[in-house]
Amino acid sequence: SKPQFHTPVPHPSRRSVAASVSEWPSGQECDTGVSPVPSGRASPSKIRDQRSEVRGQRSENQEPSTNNTPHLFTGTGRHPTRTSPVPLYLLLPLVAAFLYALSSVFVKRGLRDGATMNQAFHINNIAVAIIFLPLMLLEKQTVDWSLVQWPILVGVGFFFGGWLTFIAFQRGDVSLVTPLLGTKVVFVAIGSVLFTTQQLSIPLWIAALLTAIGIFLIGFRDVRGARHASFTAGITLCSAALFGLCDVMLSSWASKFGPFTFLSFSSLIVGSLTMIVWLFQGRQRILPPRGPRGWTIASAVVVAIQAIMIGLALSFFNDATGINVMYASRGLWAVVLVYWFGSMLGNDERATSGRVFGWRFLGTILLTASVIIAVVERST
Repeated sequence: SKPQFHTPVPHPSRRSVAASVSEWPSGQECDTGVSPVPSGRASPSKIRDQRSEVRGQRSENQEPSTNNTPHLFTGTGRHPTRTSPVPLYLLLPLVAAFLYALSSVFVKRGLRDGATMNQAFHINNIAVAIIFLPLMLLEKQTVDWSLVQWPILVGVGFFFGGWLTFIAFQRGDVSLVTPLLGTKVVFVAIGSVLFTTQQLSIPLWIAALLTAIGIFLIGFRDVRGARHASFTAGITLCSAALFGLCDVMLSSWASKFGPFTFLSFSSLIVGSLTMIVWLFQGRQRILPPRGPRGWTIASAVVVAIQAIMIGLALSFFNDATGINVMYASRGLWAVVLVYWFGSMLGNDERATSGRVFGWRFLGTILLTASVIIAVVERST
């Protein structure tokens, strides 16, 4: 027998409203609840009404979106209405960047007045451990202790990264070290590509290139004229790489382990390691003399507060690159603080650096431009 072919009938919602109205018997109502014209031919106004009715039914029958991916602008939904030019959670790393630059100036003043690098380093780590520890009480999620290796690795990475940073502050200038630490955003972006499923867009690569040029402008005059500039730049970049890798791990694993417990446990690892090092160093005096003591403790408290801001942003928002792009502005804050308030805070880098400080300022502007490019790219 010959196969029977049937003419496919289009779905009622896809058929022409005018055709549906013209086929409907006179005096009866179609499924939209609107009576057709008795003559069998609908007027244009009726057709428009019918189409509006069908569109309304379609929108009512659509299932609501279940995409809970945080959006860059509002934190919920993929394409929400943009209510602000910058996501509110990115204000955390922006404020933290200023606090970090302020703590850098404080610790530099403490080191100049007689505090040792070991004293400043140990006080900083102890302050971080004490301030982070109560966050464990806020944990409402069931902690997955099978992933305990991740907070341990993050704690070890932060410990050695901080150690390198303090060596850099001791040997170099704040206005050189702090902007170079802004390169952490490049290491975060590379780490996100290598260890996660994220991909970098062309604007982000441009931002990374501007960051590299800014680094060159910040450091090349010092490399030519100073004895310790190349060493300072090298260990600062190593510190930035360690911090960047830790940020990628924190952003990827904190929510799976338990965000508050992750932060508390990793900071406890930092505090434990600093006490072990202190014991191996012969239990030297932790508190510096009376003169630099206030500057050193103030730096530790401020850096612990900014660490909480960064930790919360990384733990609750899966946007390590965007957060670190904003955090890279600490280089600009450091130069501004040294330029405008350096004399008040006992910092004379502006006077002693001469033309070098101008090159650093230009390089910092390029670093800031890379921040703006990355934010604009994410806004589109």
